[in-house]
Amino acid sequence: MNVLHILDAVNRGGSEILALDFCRALERYPLKVFLVVMQGGELDDDFRQTSAKYIKLQRKLPLDFKIILQLRKIIIENDIQIVHTHQPVEGLHAYFATSLLKVKKVQTIHGQFQDFKNKIIGKFLNPRMDANIIVSRGFLQEFCKGINLHKVENFHVVHNGIDSTKLKPTAMNLKQELGLHAEITLMGMVGNFNKFKDQLTICRALVTIFKAVPNSRFVFVGQRDDRPPYLYDQCVRYCEEQQIIDKVFFLGSREEIPDILNSLDLFVFSSLEDSFGLAVIEAMMMGIPVIAANIPPMIEVTEAGRFAYLFETGNELDLSDQIIALLKNKNDRQLLSQTAREWAVGQFSIDSYMQKLIEIYARLLGGARGTSA
Repeated sequence: MNVLHILDAVNRGGSEILALDFCRALERYPLKVFLVVMQGGELDDDFRQTSAKYIKLQRKLPLDFKIILQLRKIIIENDIQIVHTHQPVEGLHAYFATSLLKVKKVQTIHGQFQDFKNKIIGKFLNPRMDANIIVSRGFLQEFCKGINLHKVENFHVVHNGIDSTKLKPTAMNLKQELGLHAEITLMGMVGNFNKFKDQLTICRALVTIFKAVPNSRFVFVGQRDDRPPYLYDQCVRYCEEQQIIDKVFFLGSREEIPDILNSLDLFVFSSLEDSFGLAVIEAMMMGIPVIAANIPPMIEVTEAGRFAYLFETGNELDLSDQIIALLKNKNDRQLLSQTAREWAVGQFSIDSYMQKLIEIYARLLGGARGTSA
């Protein structure tokens, strides 16, 4: 089975990391994969070291006809059977490159299209794909509402896969770095400060939490976004006004996420909107108890709260009540840690992802087409 994956750039984002894990796992599966990158990026060398045949092009225009011709040549010369893209710009180039060729077209939709241009491209591409892969059933429902899509016969739900071997921590200890005693209860969230993550609800809940559990602290890992910088500034200012800033740490962007997660006693995820919740799954895989907002994807990946506590989205009172209850019950935290880890590793491994993806590829080449979950 000859498959071409196309990425516009290979910087350190969610879809790029998933593609990298996919390429690293290829040696265990009967796929011959070619990877075309249209602009390159910081993960260039990482992709070159995988089993995929790495081809780097240079896109100069939003719709680059030179790239389209180069893609078409690659597809014909290598007898490509399936072309798989991950962003609208890649999908549009692939669509024209495969014109009149007997090649199946697949795209993965990793999140809502935020700008008008990509929404228009998405609405054009979705019905013209042989398969649209979407990362959760909850996100599929929200996505269809967002673009007024009523027919989903060529949509397939495939949860993202995570290579749990990457989540091995080193000797780094965040509590030591922050000058905290080992007995301090450390909570945290990983996520950039944007309009979806809602870190302010956590800050509001912390006022009550710190009174009930004085030896607790909280860390926010995520960068201050220049587009809505007030979201970060608002959180810092609130913590200062409530005189809890000495117990809240804003660490900015960090790369050593496994080490940070391993230092936490509780992971909190307050997102108002998400497609899958990668950070939540990583925390669960590392055995960190999780409390997450009850948005549809979180309900789905936690099995309706069976493997994590869920709080009412945006409700700081419900969040503080649940955190306090969990912090005061060590047995519940230990049980949640064990069961969540087993669930996450079993359901969201990179191998589970690979197997489901190959099933869709095989079905397409066999002529079948339909919705799967």
